[in-house]
Amino acid sequence: MQKEKAYSDFIHQDGWIYFSGKTGAAADGSVPDDFAEQAEQAIHNLKAVMASADCNVDNLVKVTIFLTSMDDYVAFNEIYIRHFPGRRPARSCVAVSGLPRNAKVEVEAVAYISKQS
Repeated sequence: MQKEKAYSDFIHQDGWIYFSGKTGAAADGSVPDDFAEQAEQAIHNLKAVMASADCNVDNLVKVTIFLTSMDDYVAFNEIYIRHFPGRRPARSCVAVSGLPRNAKVEVEAVAYISKQS
C-alpha cells in the first residue's frame, strides 16, 4: 500500500506555480551518497514536476537551494548552470542542518505562467 503524501508537488494559483522542494531521491526512494548524483537527480525531479504542471525552466522566477554543507556550493553551481542556461531565475542558497532521507541538497522553485487570452 502506497503512503499518502503529506504535501502537494505543486500548487497553481493565478498564474503562479509553487513547487515543493525536491531532493535527489530516485523513484524507489533511495538517495545516492554522492553529492553530484543527488544534485543532478534533484534538478531532474524538479523538472519532471514542472513538466507535469505544463511549465519549464523559462517560467521560473525564483529558486531556493538548501545544502547540508556549503562545501558543496561550487559543485552545485556547476551542475545548476548546465541545467539553467540563458536567463536564470533569482536564487537563494542556504545551509541547513538536515534534510529528509539524509539528502545533501533540496531544490524548490516558484514559476509564473502568464494567462493567455
